[in-house]
Amino acid sequence: MFVPIAFAWPVLRRIGVETFPTTYRVGTRDEKKIELPLADEPYFAIAHEIAKQAMADGASGDMSLAQYQAVVRRSGEWQAVSAALAQNISIKGGTLGSPLILRLTADEALKHQ
Repeated sequence: MFVPIAFAWPVLRRIGVETFPTTYRVGTRDEKKIELPLADEPYFAIAHEIAKQAMADGASGDMSLAQYQAVVRRSGEWQAVSAALAQNISIKGGTLGSPLILRLTADEALKHQ
């Protein structure tokens, strides 16, 4: 869930999105939503560094461009931007909101940090 988000961000930045969230949202047992720092989520942090390096290197090394793109296409952010672009909606200067992670509870997320 965090890897596709992290892989999509460098691509989205390259095509015009300017502002990215610093947090993500998860549900609590009492069905409320809380925000947690993305930088504290190990899967996101590591994947984001790999993605930035892959974009800088042209997805060389251990990952092909096709593999990189396959991961990016799983991102809800990428899917939303793609839908906007398909309707000729400009994303230049765009802002992404904090992602809501549905398959992770706040308790589970806090265990990873």
